[in-house]
Amino acid sequence: MLRQYTTGSYGPHQEGPVIAEIRTHLPDDEASSRMALLASGFADPGRIRLLSALAGGAVCVGDLALALSVSQSSVSHQLRLLRSVGIVSSERRGRHIYYSLAWPGAVKVLRELLGAIGGSERWQDPATAGDHTQEEE
Repeated sequence: MLRQYTTGSYGPHQEGPVIAEIRTHLPDDEASSRMALLASGFADPGRIRLLSALAGGAVCVGDLALALSVSQSSVSHQLRLLRSVGIVSSERRGRHIYYSLAWPGAVKVLRELLGAIGGSERWQDPATAGDHTQEEE
């Protein structure tokens, strides 16, 4: 079966320095699986908007739901998924739970994705955005 994949319209392919060089850049199976899991956090338009909302600082579920015009249940569901892959963390403050980006690379990924579609002019730099935390009793 390997022969079927290594022979094609360009002729036979053999092990050699080119293949060895390519393999030096390949992550192992475990790393590939972990990378795919992390990437899944960015694989939904709602999660992209949610992560973008968190780029400026910690926000509670109610504020996120209002800002994104979705139900608190929907926001909570997406946040659970993002927590499970390590992109988002949470902190209880009184009666409310505030969520923030746990993985610093998330902002860079968001910026790169937006730039890839030519939308970087709409991105507010998180460094200039304030913390959306409001102490509520």
